[in-house]
Amino acid sequence: MVFTFVTKDGQWQSIPWYADNIDELTQYLSDKFHQDLNETYLANSTEWKSIVRYPTHLKEKTLFTLTPCATYKEPKTFLDKILSSVGFGNLDTTQNITLTEEVQTELTNASR
Repeated sequence: MVFTFVTKDGQWQSIPWYADNIDELTQYLSDKFHQDLNETYLANSTEWKSIVRYPTHLKEKTLFTLTPCATYKEPKTFLDKILSSVGFGNLDTTQNITLTEEVQTELTNASR
């Protein structure tokens, strides 16, 4: 898991959840934004997932959208999935990561 910070220009930076001093950072951000950022919403998720924590009107909305690339080839069999996970097999599981439309709209409005 990571904390991802999105700037008004749509760029993002991420900090691993297990980085040094993450407790101090989450406490500072919790105080600044008046919400408990130590609470995790994705800890039991087995699929790739992202959520917004702030601003509060977007809280728990999806942050990123995954879109398969043009040459995407999904592994179908169990063996294909294993081979793909270690980089073998003739499979392209590359996906593009973009901000959701809701988040893009928020950034556009925030930039005005």
